Amino acid sequence: MQPLLESHTGTSIAKVLDEAVAEQQLERQQQSIAVVTGNARNMDVAIQRIVNLFHRSPTASAVLAVKQKLLFGPDITEDKLIVDVTIRWNSSLDILERYLDLQPAVAAALLSPEVRHNAREIVTLDNLDIRDAKDIMKLLKPLKKVTTVLSDEQNPTVSLIVPLKHTIEIAKKPS
Repeated sequence: MQPLLESHTGTSIAKVLDEAVAEQQLERQQQSIAVVTGNARNMDVAIQRIVNLFHRSPTASAVLAVKQKLLFGPDITEDKLIVDVTIRWNSSLDILERYLDLQPAVAAALLSPEVRHNAREIVTLDNLDIRDAKDIMKLLKPLKKVTTVLSDEQNPTVSLIVPLKHTIEIAKKPS
């Protein structure tokens, strides 16, 4: 076990994991080793708390709508944050996409006095969390495409498996 003394970014975690894999002689050709870290879960919990605040509080929801109009223009249609539905495929991607689209308005709304009064236990995301969320979104988009295409009952999908696998492999490569 090695302590991670640097910032807990994907790059630094990957570096430490690569060193540990080499040290333990776990390297395998053409095979991936699955690793889970807790930071994504913390980010997920933070986003869910923010989303829940805006869904349960009419005041917070109204402030978010005002901030959207101010930041994105008066002609913009008001979008609401999406609540996680664990049994619905791709809902994590939908939540992240909507949150990141509305993030400037969400941040502004969370700073307003009328929302801060009710949001004492809300943890906002910092710039690293936002960057990580964007990275996660890049990984989830091809998976959404795959699940959408493969769940289509109207068209044959067997011939699409290899191209879809290639799409996922491209998305896994560091940019």
